[in-house]
Amino acid sequence: MSHDQVLEIALHGDPIDAFAAIRDLRTILKQAEHDHVMTLRRHGASWAFIANHLGVSRQAANAAYAPWEPPTPT
Repeated sequence: MSHDQVLEIALHGDPIDAFAAIRDLRTILKQAEHDHVMTLRRHGASWAFIANHLGVSRQAANAAYAPWEPPTPT
């Protein structure tokens, strides 16, 4: 099922099906957010910059995503 179809069900589907679609959308969005944070970090974005765009503190962004960041080569 496409993301568009999942969104359509979440917004306009049967309430029971909508709950499952909303759960699926949360997973899709969380993965997209993670992927974009990692891309920004690879391109040199600071935690403060990322946090500002996520609407969280720098510390919260760092705590949520730093464990997933690959180590910097030395």
